[in-house]
Amino acid sequence: LWLNTIYNRGPLALMELLRLILCVLIIGFLLNSFFSVKIALLGATLAIIFIILFFSKRLQSFYGKIEKRFLGNLHGNKTEAPDNPALNLVPWDGHLSYFDVPPESSSAGKTLTELAWREKFGINVALIERGQRTIRAPGRNERIFPADRLAVIGTDEQLESFSQQIQTADMEDPQDDNQKMGLVQIVINHHSSLAGKSIRNSGIRNNIQGLVVGVERGGTRELNPDSSFTFENGDVVWIAGNKDLIKRLQ
Repeated sequence: LWLNTIYNRGPLALMELLRLILCVLIIGFLLNSFFSVKIALLGATLAIIFIILFFSKRLQSFYGKIEKRFLGNLHGNKTEAPDNPALNLVPWDGHLSYFDVPPESSSAGKTLTELAWREKFGINVALIERGQRTIRAPGRNERIFPADRLAVIGTDEQLESFSQQIQTADMEDPQDDNQKMGLVQIVINHHSSLAGKSIRNSGIRNNIQGLVVGVERGGTRELNPDSSFTFENGDVVWIAGNKDLIKRLQ
């Protein structure tokens, strides 16, 4: 430090002077306990001269070794720090992207296990945003609902394949179903499977996803009949739903 810069010499010289004064005071105090003041000062001065002549080089060498070791450890830590594996993480190709589940997506209502997106595309769903609710690290039994916002982790290729699936291939085209939807009139007879059954027990809603909107019996029409209404022979029933499925009831 003495040779590094001239600005270090002032503090070092002051520190050495303070140490010498402290040594003189300690030695003088000890000698004063047994001898007169003059003898104590003389003895302290001789002791200081002796220490300076015989131990200065050794002390300087000792302090030099300590300083060298300290600086070596300091610079060693600085050079070894970049070798820390935690600081040299290799960048991965994967990143996070967000996808919105379309309302008409066939993925809606299915669990992550049923969808098997990880097996098909190699991606992971990190979280699901559902309105004001955020589901972090969703489990395999978590269901996907329309308008869910998915945070997905994967590579560019994996995310591109998943995007095509969730946006196009995973969407049902409602045009064909809309063309088949309509209002169909059927007549209940003895051979009809609906004769003697109530609307609730007829299975119209569950089996063909139809809706009974009206029934005519003996010239009297009833709009939107109750689910307990029982079909009888000769009833004219109007059902809204898929035309092909409704015709199977006749």
